[in-house]
Amino acid sequence: MIVRWGLGELEGLLSELGIERPFVLASERWKELELPGSARWTEVPTDRIPEVTAAAANADGLLAVGGGSAIDLGKAVSAETGRALVSVPTTYSGAE
Repeated sequence: MIVRWGLGELEGLLSELGIERPFVLASERWKELELPGSARWTEVPTDRIPEVTAAAANADGLLAVGGGSAIDLGKAVSAETGRALVSVPTTYSGAE
């Protein structure tokens, strides 16, 4: 686990991990957020893991941005593909 703070650290972290073409997993809520990525999946949450995995075929890593659903989707695709996952949580689990 590597922890960095702030989106300004994202490109450096991806580079450090050797990820040049991340597949972004983020809901429509984050569509205006400029994120490095070769493609994007915005149906979050989803149970269409085989389709997401196929869509990520040309990526060399995964970038999940959002709350628990996006992060969980990233973990599921990472488990299926063996690709590294970088997560950018936008909520604090258990904050309530």
